[in-house]
Amino acid sequence: MEGCVVSSIDEVRKDVCVVSSIDGRMCCNMGGVQTADDASLSECHPWAVCARVDTYGTPWAEKLCRCPGQSLCSLGADAADNHTLNDGPTRLLKTCRSVNKLPVCRLFTDTTWIVTAPGSGQPTETRVRCRCPSGSQPYLHRHSPTSGGGQRFRFACSPKQPQPRCMRKQPCRLFTVQKRSDVEEARAYDVCECPRNFTCASRHTERGVVSTLSSPSGPRQYTAYCTPSQST
Repeated sequence: MEGCVVSSIDEVRKDVCVVSSIDGRMCCNMGGVQTADDASLSECHPWAVCARVDTYGTPWAEKLCRCPGQSLCSLGADAADNHTLNDGPTRLLKTCRSVNKLPVCRLFTDTTWIVTAPGSGQPTETRVRCRCPSGSQPYLHRHSPTSGGGQRFRFACSPKQPQPRCMRKQPCRLFTVQKRSDVEEARAYDVCECPRNFTCASRHTERGVVSTLSSPSGPRQYTAYCTPSQST
C-alpha cells in the first residue's frame, strides 16, 4: 500500500486529492467529497469500500474507487454518518450506500467483509456483506489464495472481550508503522490492561514505547509498556 502519496502534511488538511503516479490511488483530506479527479478510479461495486480513513495521527484518507451515479464517497471522520464501518479504533471504512441497509452479522459465522488482493500490481478491493452487531469487532476469520495468484481474506465478528491485567514487564500494546510519503499508516494492537495508576501509550511516539524492529522499506514495529500515570 505504498501508492498513496501526499506532498505535505498541510495538504491533507485541505480540500485536495493527490493522485499517485504509482497505482492511481488518491490521498485526500478529511471531509472531502467526490471530485472530477475520481474519473481516474474504477467504479465501485455497490457494496465495495470506496475509501479508507485513517485517524491514528494526522487524519488522512485514501480513495479506493468511484461511487456509481451521483453517489458520493464520504471522507469524513464521522463514524456515525451511516456510511462507515469501524476497522479498529483508528480506521474507518466508507461505503457508497448506507450501512443501515446491511443485515447484522451473526457472531463467528457470517463474513462481514472480504478483502481481495489480486496481486500483479492490481488494486485491492474490500466488499462488505453485513455489519458487526453492537459490542463486537471484526477479526480475520480465514484466508485463501485466488486463481490469479493473489489472496482473499474473510473477516467475521466476535464479541469485544475485556483485556487481561498486564503482568510485570509485559507489553501492553504493539504498533506497526509504515511510512508512506508524508503520512504514516499505523496499527495498534492491545495486549493487556495496565494496573491501577499505570497507563499504556496510545501512539508509538509517546512515553514508554521502544522500537523493536526497524526496516528501511517495510513496517517498523514498536512495543509499549505500562508506565506510571502522570499526575495533573
